[in-house]
Amino acid sequence: MREVLKNQRLIGSTMGSHQDLIDATNFLAEHRIVPVISHVLNGLEAAEQGFEIMKRGDQFGKIVVKISPTSSAPVAVKL
Repeated sequence: MREVLKNQRLIGSTMGSHQDLIDATNFLAEHRIVPVISHVLNGLEAAEQGFEIMKRGDQFGKIVVKISPTSSAPVAVKL
């Protein structure tokens, strides 16, 4: 409601349903499609470096920021 009172606009996109995400993920796995990785940065403290790389246009592909979990236990992910 604050945005309305301040006369602000919020623009966004959901880019598909939950089922669309599952279908796309299955398609990528089935066809072994992997993204091109340009840079891998370690830790959130390196995120600013990632923005600088993008600003200069030095990347071709994804910029990954690796965040190490605090424990070595595997993390379960559910789509």
